[in-house]
Amino acid sequence: MRTEQQIMSLTAESGVRRPAVLPAVDEGELEQAVRDSRLEWKFRTNSAGRTLTTGGVRGGSPDSAVDRVADFYGAYVDAVDDGTDDLGDNLRSHYLTEDLRQRLAAWEEVNHADGVLRAQDVPTAWEVRYHDSGAGHLFTTVTLTWGTGPDAGHTRLAVQSDLSTKLISDIEDA
Repeated sequence: MRTEQQIMSLTAESGVRRPAVLPAVDEGELEQAVRDSRLEWKFRTNSAGRTLTTGGVRGGSPDSAVDRVADFYGAYVDAVDDGTDDLGDNLRSHYLTEDLRQRLAAWEEVNHADGVLRAQDVPTAWEVRYHDSGAGHLFTTVTLTWGTGPDAGHTRLAVQSDLSTKLISDIEDA
């Protein structure tokens, strides 16, 4: 029996940009809480059970460094997953500093993996959360999900953006 259902911020699947805590004791109460939230929500059933996702509404701002990190990871994961020629490199050129691109190239040479994802595979989902800011930088945590269902794995990346340019200037394991 659930006492609280929390949908966390900005998943690749849902596009939620802030936590929405929906109190629920059973599915009927959860459904009523969803209706009362005045957001567009959908129920979806998969092998992991019944989950709650938002509808197709997403938003963002070119002035938000957090949104830019989310935009980059969303587009980059799609480009790598699709195998789209040159799109990943073009996205790197647009969203990452030149210095970071050079450091990623060196990291990739040594590790034989994608430096943006810190992996050889493509994640099945991603999530971006604000972490902190200071000294002209914004820090976000990017969570990458590998696989689906209860056995899905997760990795976290610490992503730094320069507030003056909103370009991503560092990516490290969190």
